[in-house]
Amino acid sequence: MARAARSLRSQVLTIREESYVEAARAMGMSKGDILGRDIIPQLMPFIMINAAGAGKGVITEAVGLYFLGFLPGDAPNWGKMMDNAWNGGAIQDPTLFYWILAPMVVLAGLSFALVMLAQGMDQLFNPRLRARHAKTIGGDEDLDEPVE
Repeated sequence: MARAARSLRSQVLTIREESYVEAARAMGMSKGDILGRDIIPQLMPFIMINAAGAGKGVITEAVGLYFLGFLPGDAPNWGKMMDNAWNGGAIQDPTLFYWILAPMVVLAGLSFALVMLAQGMDQLFNPRLRARHAKTIGGDEDLDEPVE
């Protein structure tokens, strides 16, 4: 977490020295407007990717702790399901392998979904990607005309 905070701070310090931020200051824009219009859109991809990675890490670590028995298994969860499957012999018996496979597939799917969410947010918030996408769409207008 501290590494992400240091990286975020260094990003902010770099962005605030950009010419467009200086121009906004010279035009008399408030700090809130500069922050909302210029700085935060540049930081959102970084924030979303780190949030998705942190969420994936927390879920994976919690499942691991439940599986190892370090956390109480009062409520059903994926770690306890895998622990019960392990203790029930799901690894040795191929007919019971789905007991341990199901929570693993769901955990992998959730991790994949969080990575895809972060990439989607990157495409939504990253101004460079939006500009490139606008050029691509604008440059393909002649493709809509019928070919003779």
